[in-house]
Amino acid sequence: MATTATPMVLIVEDEFDLAKSFMDMLKPLRLNMLWAADGQDAMTLLVGGLKPDLIILDLFMPKVNGWEFLDAMEKNDAFRRIPVLVLSAWVETDLGLPRAKLAGVLTKPTGVNELMAEVSKALGLKQPANES
Repeated sequence: MATTATPMVLIVEDEFDLAKSFMDMLKPLRLNMLWAADGQDAMTLLVGGLKPDLIILDLFMPKVNGWEFLDAMEKNDAFRRIPVLVLSAWVETDLGLPRAKLAGVLTKPTGVNELMAEVSKALGLKQPANES
């Protein structure tokens, strides 16, 4: 749950252009956002002291994929309480995700409003009015 500080969101996505587009979509929420190219990079950041309020996680990535990252988070008391929003192209089928433990699951491609709504809900934020 977000406090008065600006929430930190870690986006774990192997395609930088896609991660950047997610960051652009979320700009109206005025979040601090950081990118990790895969689960290994994300775990390095967490072990190094990063304390995100939310992790947006792709599943299919090189090195350490989304399932392996979720397993590693579950085994660490310091990380298991961080909410995770899965955003992947293949979530429409049962992929063995622990859905009860996730903040949400979205299928790529996703729209701006859907992404902002899920992130706002996960962080306990009021969603800004649509800026069309």
